[in-house]
Amino acid sequence: MSEKIIIKCPKGCGYETTVDFKEDLLKKPLRCPNCKRSSPFTEWMSVVLEKPVVPEKPVIPEKPIVPEVPVVPDEPIASDEPVVPDEPIDPEVPVASDESVAPLSPVIPVAPSSETLGRVEMLSTGAFCFLRPGKNIIGREASSSAADIQIPDVTGKRRMSREHLVIEVTTENGYTQYYAYLYKPQVATTFVNDVELQYEKKTLLKDGDVIRFYYEALRIHIPAQDEDHTFFQ
Repeated sequence: MSEKIIIKCPKGCGYETTVDFKEDLLKKPLRCPNCKRSSPFTEWMSVVLEKPVVPEKPVIPEKPIVPEVPVVPDEPIASDEPVVPDEPIDPEVPVASDESVAPLSPVIPVAPSSETLGRVEMLSTGAFCFLRPGKNIIGREASSSAADIQIPDVTGKRRMSREHLVIEVTTENGYTQYYAYLYKPQVATTFVNDVELQYEKKTLLKDGDVIRFYYEALRIHIPAQDEDHTFFQ
């Protein structure tokens, strides 16, 4: 069965006509009766006018959706024994915070003295350790470290020495004083607030001061003292 196609002159004169397509048309040029110019048939634009009708596939209706049947729970089995209801779960009782107990922390805590002399707080985690009378050595956590308060090296760059800094708690004129100084001369740069610490030079600490290392910072908490040189309870 041949196809009827519309062909249009490729020279742009606007002429078009309908012909029965045959393979012989591909072997010879076709002359346009309008512009009188010849062109190969393959250059003429063609559009199929008529194609054999392909019957559409029958549409198979979908199966109807059967609604789900609600499940009826089984009736409870009758029993002569009384049913004891479950005991209610007691809500968790909040535990009051107690500064005398250090929270879980990678910092090795210093045992508190009989009096609360103050504490140091890691600003990155909020963990804290109590200070004790005398020298409190702070340094990088290591199996060979002699520091009382050891801080984990989260960077792995060892920019804190194993024995890096000393916080000394001493009594002068009846008042408890707090000093910070470097443990040894060759340590990484360390600051109290914005002032760089110098070896063999003590810096007097106040409540709220921040000691800054390469990757960690410690806030100093010092309790207030009254006129009798004793700590407020």
